[in-house]
Amino acid sequence: MSTDRFATHPTDALPLRLPPALTTARTGPEEPPPITAGQLKPGAPIEVDRLVNAIGLVSLAGRQHSIGYHLAGRRVTMRLDHGVLHLLDADRALLRGLPNPSPGSRSASPSLHDSVG
Repeated sequence: MSTDRFATHPTDALPLRLPPALTTARTGPEEPPPITAGQLKPGAPIEVDRLVNAIGLVSLAGRQHSIGYHLAGRRVTMRLDHGVLHLLDADRALLRGLPNPSPGSRSASPSLHDSVG
C-alpha cells in the first residue's frame, strides 16, 4: 500500500481562531493618505526627516543617497534649498552640506562659467 506522506488528511487540520480585529473586513484605504504641505512657492526650501540606514544611505524621492556612514542610525532633517542639501540634527545644528541631488535644482552660487563684466 503506497500513501502520499504529504497529502493532507482531515484529522491533520487545526482549527484557526482569529481575534475579532483581524476578522473584520477593511472598508478604507490600506494606507492613510499622504500629508500635503499645501501650496509651495517656487524656489521655497523643502524639509523632510529621514533615518540614516546602517551604511549611511537615506531614501529621497525613491532613490538612495549616500550621506556618510558616520551618520548611520541617526535621524536627520534634510533641507533642500536651491542647489544645496543641508543635513541637520535634532537640535537643528548643521551636520553636513551636499549638492542637491534632485534633478533641475538651481545652484545657490554663481557658476564658474558666468562672467561678470
